[in-house]
Amino acid sequence: TVLTVLHAAAQAAAAVCCDDLAEVASTATAAAAGALADTPRQLAALGAPGVVDAGGRGLTLLLEALLAVVSERPGARPAANTQIRPSAPRMVQVAGSSTAYEYEVMYLLDGAGEAEVIRLRGELSTLGDCVAVVGTTALWKVHVHCSDVDAAIDAGRRAGRPHRITVMRFADQVLEAAARDRYHTDHAVLVLAGGTGLAQLCRREGAVAVPATSSAADLLEACAATHARHVTMLAETSATTAAEAAAAQPEGTGQDVVVVVAGSAVQLLAAVAVHDAARPVAEDRAAMTDAATATRYGELTTRDGLGGFVGILDGEAVVINRDLLAASRELVARLLIAGGELLTVLLGQDAPSGFAAVLTEQLRAAHPKVEMMCYAGDVPQRVLLVGVE
Repeated sequence: TVLTVLHAAAQAAAAVCCDDLAEVASTATAAAAGALADTPRQLAALGAPGVVDAGGRGLTLLLEALLAVVSERPGARPAANTQIRPSAPRMVQVAGSSTAYEYEVMYLLDGAGEAEVIRLRGELSTLGDCVAVVGTTALWKVHVHCSDVDAAIDAGRRAGRPHRITVMRFADQVLEAAARDRYHTDHAVLVLAGGTGLAQLCRREGAVAVPATSSAADLLEACAATHARHVTMLAETSATTAAEAAAAQPEGTGQDVVVVVAGSAVQLLAAVAVHDAARPVAEDRAAMTDAATATRYGELTTRDGLGGFVGILDGEAVVINRDLLAASRELVARLLIAGGELLTVLLGQDAPSGFAAVLTEQLRAAHPKVEMMCYAGDVPQRVLLVGVE
């Protein structure tokens, strides 16, 4: 088919009855474009997908470049009165290629003479299609589409010395192309947040927040909606099962999903606070994991039969007090025994109205050297959560 395009251009150029180079180039280009448009009708491999011959298209581009140079008009095309049949190919494909083979194998070959190269072409033709062995006795370039990579390389070894071997799997190329269309950002952070206040805080830091009670299917959908190639899911221990189930499913889509587990909502906040999309993904995930791990935490809740408010550290009840402020102060004091520079208080759904202002005033008075932040987290079944960094 490429020879057909070349022959048409040559015949048209020879038929021009003048020595004007621009006229010759215009006529040859027009003839090449017309012949190119015919290539899908000449080969079934081109007609089925509705594409033109890649080599013929390349030759036409060269003639168009020549026409633009000699006419001193960038982007010039053949004159409007020439007969050109337009084509609108969806893609450019090498003639003779097939979807029946899995791999594209290419390598350089030296130490082979003409006889060895002829034999090599024959062997490769039995293995696949799109066979090309071009060059000189000093160096040959070998190309083939096949399913048996070892056989294609072994054929080269029998002919000479293959080197700079490249193997590409067509399915991987399709997946990568689909991933480029699917993913618009590099890294997104998805937080499984218990409480509307916590979700709002995470969103302010640039994370995506979904309910902590989301199912694996919901989380999988949320990951896809981020349009990010890499997704880091931050989840408390209670939501780990659904998060890990969702993380295991996108493997076939090219999306990389990793779960970072936290023991408390305040650890989730600490991780989100250090997220930096400009960092390499691995470094950003390590930073978030380190921030969560370095945050010591406790919680204050109410339990029937224990006589008031209960402060819990490391899963054990260490504070029991009927007075909410006294219980809060004692819990914070126990957390600060090991030191700390930043105190984060996240109020839960069970915190009374106006409690934040009173608690903040008392804690700042008791611990003036510690920076303190207090947020309305709306965390269910909690009076407050405390984190120390």
